[in-house]
Amino acid sequence: MNLTELEGKIMTKKRLTNAGEDLVAKDRMSYLEALAHVCEVTGFDPSGIKRLLNDSIKEKLEVEALELRLIKGDRPNKLPGL
Repeated sequence: MNLTELEGKIMTKKRLTNAGEDLVAKDRMSYLEALAHVCEVTGFDPSGIKRLLNDSIKEKLEVEALELRLIKGDRPNKLPGL
């Protein structure tokens, strides 16, 4: 499902997850960028996004935030150069 198909539809967990995962896979966006883009294109208020995130997306966002040092915590182990 592309983003133009989402316009005017009620945002659900499944739609948000699919749209976010598609952007990450096809456009090589981070999860944070992908979800922000989905909200921007569809007009969905980002403040209400938390209730639509499944556990998998929440974990991926947390890993990204730790790597970018947006939140405190132990950064995931990563091999040098990757």
